[in-house]
Amino acid sequence: MPPSVETAVREAMRGDPRALLVAGWNRAPTYLMAARIALDAGRPCLAVFPSVDAASAFARAAAGAGFAPVLVHGDLPPAARRSAWESLRSARGMLVIGTRAAVFAPVADPVLAIVDDEDNSGHKEERAPRFVTRVVAEARTRETGVLIIGATTPPVATWAGVEAGRLRLVALPSPRPRIGVVDLRRRPDPGMPVSRPVLDAVRRVARSGGRALVLADRKGYAGGLHCAECGAVERCPQCSVALSYDRSGRRLSCRVCGFAMPAPNVCSRCGAARLHLLGAGTERLAAFFRRLAPRVWRLDADVAANVRDVTAVLAPFREQGGVLVATTLVVPWLEWLRPNLVAVVSADRWLHRPEFRAAERILSLLRTLSMASRARVLVETSDPNHPALLAAAAASLRPFYAEETALRRALDYPPFRSLVAVVVSARSAAVADAVIARLAADAAPPTEVLGPSPVPGAAAGRVERRLVLKVADRSAARSLLWPLVTGAAAPSQVKVVVDVDPIEL
Repeated sequence: MPPSVETAVREAMRGDPRALLVAGWNRAPTYLMAARIALDAGRPCLAVFPSVDAASAFARAAAGAGFAPVLVHGDLPPAARRSAWESLRSARGMLVIGTRAAVFAPVADPVLAIVDDEDNSGHKEERAPRFVTRVVAEARTRETGVLIIGATTPPVATWAGVEAGRLRLVALPSPRPRIGVVDLRRRPDPGMPVSRPVLDAVRRVARSGGRALVLADRKGYAGGLHCAECGAVERCPQCSVALSYDRSGRRLSCRVCGFAMPAPNVCSRCGAARLHLLGAGTERLAAFFRRLAPRVWRLDADVAANVRDVTAVLAPFREQGGVLVATTLVVPWLEWLRPNLVAVVSADRWLHRPEFRAAERILSLLRTLSMASRARVLVETSDPNHPALLAAAAASLRPFYAEETALRRALDYPPFRSLVAVVVSARSAAVADAVIARLAADAAPPTEVLGPSPVPGAAAGRVERRLVLKVADRSAARSLLWPLVTGAAAPSQVKVVVDVDPIEL
């Protein structure tokens, strides 16, 4: 461990500054060292992780290093969770480890709060009060504590804190990502679900007895049907989202509301008989590779509902080798699996999602895939010069952060504005439209309004409308939204959900 790490932790304890960004791979030793220094002050420490597996692994590491940690997470039996929670009320020099709810642990005046893998969606509570772990941790350590943020690839907004001097960077030595790009613009056979370079690489690994991981962005057989004549995609008549294709019954179904229909033979827009499968899900990819390799496994939410199901799929793949077709459900297991090759199929669907964080998220995913597996990562794309792909294999991320920060500044996205999503639900479209329109009209500059727009998949008998506010001043947003939240500005049948810092737009 570089000497500068310990120096940074000790200086943070003295308030210079009080927040650190630990960037890189294998962050646990740094956390343990920081906890040991902090606990010398006789005050409690919090370490919060995005998943039960990650929290449990760190608790085992802490116990092995001589700590006596208290582990708190939702998978504990109710009695054990209640007992652990009660034991914290009188605790002083104690290390509390857990998932996001642990950030509220009833310990007085924590000297240190660690938030690991901070850009993981596991740190955002999607039910009321919809908190973000980092925001609560910042509040609990603002006066006399130290905040440590950990990430393999820091989000753009976090990096802006380093540039502004609010965070001190602790860069850990990490393996250089090994990432190769497959240019789909030169793909000779567009009818195959994978490119020839990916097919050849996977086949070589499987034939040699190795482990090849094929990563898809979706489960199921295909993303749906699209028309080669007019470009239309078959959509749900209730939700307007693209319908997924089910091969077994040649049906199209909506994963939001459950609508289903037989797969048509002609385009519903232009009538042309030129419908083709849109993309490849895990089911289609697994069927394709089973024709080429004797041992093929599949991992997605349809075949693995819990940890036991996941290990039932992954254990034989790890022992016997072959091909594993999976969604990102596999990512936390990569260090244990150690595949010899990772192939990311059709990365364009990640790159070009209608979400301002799309670039940083695919960058983080690719770097994590490479560092965790220590394998070469092949990425299929029709946009090989995309900044995120160029940055993924680069020695420095600073050019990417500079370009992305400039773009967000120009478009008023975080960290330069805060985002607040508001969803209004009512029994009639007229009422929902009236309430959301009044809110949009009351939003005065410099607050910017995106929307309103319909929300697909509303509950039966309800209509939902959504808008997003870009706010420069959160207190102004609070004044604007408070009458809606309390019901003073909406009929009794109307339900309003306010989500500050939403994960998805």
